[in-house]
Amino acid sequence: MLKKLAAFALTVCLAFGTQSAMAQTTKSPYWQCVTFARSITNMDIYGDAWTWWEKASGKYQRGDAPQSGAVLVFQKHGKMSRGHVAVVSQVITDRLIQITHANWSPINGRRGQVEENVTVVDVSPNNDWSAVKVWYGPLNDLGSTVYPIYGFIYNSENATPQLPSQPQPYMPQPLIAQVLEKQDNSALPPAAMQTSTRASAPSLADALTADAPAKKPAKKAAKKK
Repeated sequence: MLKKLAAFALTVCLAFGTQSAMAQTTKSPYWQCVTFARSITNMDIYGDAWTWWEKASGKYQRGDAPQSGAVLVFQKHGKMSRGHVAVVSQVITDRLIQITHANWSPINGRRGQVEENVTVVDVSPNNDWSAVKVWYGPLNDLGSTVYPIYGFIYNSENATPQLPSQPQPYMPQPLIAQVLEKQDNSALPPAAMQTSTRASAPSLADALTADAPAKKPAKKAAKKK
């Protein structure tokens, strides 16, 4: 009898534990990249991610230089039929930035999650941010996929994009902090969630951009005789 009671108690405990784990997982919201980017930037742009570039015309400044708080707009590419948008967290070098975005790497087997300070490398031949590689959590690496880019939409009417002399610490906005608190990142490789510390090291920045085409030198103006 005691054995049966013990077995029953164990079954109840396991069932309760499973339900608690499911509740913990389901309480984390499912974010689309556009919904998340719009929520933390307050940009008045709607529709599929790839359409943001044209829809920003006349409403926001656009350009090809990264700036903290700007929205990076991805073109449609392969299975990414709706494009993608991400918010720039900080600029590390002229070819290395970090972004905060949603619905990219699966976390704990679930999509629609938020990743903060994810490494992005410019691999365009002319160093114009027209093509990038993005850190992908499951691979714990940048991977080999090159994504075509439209450019950056600046979240300020008087934005003047420029590379800071020193990387500025990124302070997550309340919504980002709230989302990250609700989702369980325990199964994500540490390196994927700590790219901020790793990417701040110059040696890593050099390693990440080692396979990127060298920036073409600017043409010198012809001297007048």
